[in-house]
Amino acid sequence: VITVTLPDDLYVSSVTLYNAIGLQVHQYFPSSATFNIEKQSHPNGIYYLKIQTDQGTITKPIIFTE
Repeated sequence: VITVTLPDDLYVSSVTLYNAIGLQVHQYFPSSATFNIEKQSHPNGIYYLKIQTDQGTITKPIIFTE
């Protein structure tokens, strides 16, 4: 599990997880500035988390490992 914490003054409209080749693998609609991303059945590797906020878009790489 990866816990993401953003500043409280940001409104997060959606969070999208993409794999290394850019395919969308999951979309979240968090209700607060702190939320969890679970590995679930995704294979190990590099993923990208695209966070849509009221102040713009944030994209960060994340790595799933065992």
